[in-house]
Amino acid sequence: MQIIDAHQHLWDTAELSYPWLEGFDALRQRYGPEDYRAAFEGIDIIRSVHIEADPAPGAEVAEVDRLVRMVVGVRRMAWHHEDPEFYTWPSLIEGVRALPGYGYTFELCANVTQLDAAVTLVRATPDVTHAINHCGGPDIAGDGFAPWAAFMNKLAEFPNTVCKISGLVTRAKENWTGDDLRPYIDHLIEIFGFDRVMYGSDWPVCTLAASYRAWFDTLVDAVKGITDEERSKLFHDNAKAFYRLG
Repeated sequence: MQIIDAHQHLWDTAELSYPWLEGFDALRQRYGPEDYRAAFEGIDIIRSVHIEADPAPGAEVAEVDRLVRMVVGVRRMAWHHEDPEFYTWPSLIEGVRALPGYGYTFELCANVTQLDAAVTLVRATPDVTHAINHCGGPDIAGDGFAPWAAFMNKLAEFPNTVCKISGLVTRAKENWTGDDLRPYIDHLIEIFGFDRVMYGSDWPVCTLAASYRAWFDTLVDAVKGITDEERSKLFHDNAKAFYRLG
């Protein structure tokens, strides 16, 4: 099975500062292409989508300069923003509205406490296709299924949204099992359908809670009863189409 990883990061903390890594000493290093290839060894990853890594304020342009030849979309994170209503800011909405003119999509990265604002953003930008990162950041460790599911139901109602099935292991309790994640995976597939979901590793952030292989195998097991066509959409076809990977 050929795989497209719709969400991975590369960074070098010797070159740029990433304040959100404070407290995550295991991640404060260089992650280059060779490290990524080693992480997915044995899995047939044929392409991947690099996602910005939220550098320090003022360093955003420097990061873009390193990546500009790979850009197919834009991400402006709410996740680490001090204002939970960031996605409702008029200036942000105005900028997102401009993306289709450049052929860009938007990477919507909000956790469950910010999903109400995310709904406002999506409603205000109907011409923009939004990729919801990390399943909307459910509080799996705190058994927070119901409030998360309600917001995700609203987001799924918009035809201009797709969802990356990624980032779940770092939202779960320390000794998580596949059974802890399964209700969230099942719900996303139910409301978005197989035409609007994409596999993402969130490497190397996922390594705070699982190896690349452990998360990949968990998702494969969670969807083991699906058809070959559905599996191809989840792990390859949808990412290829969304990111125009010719």
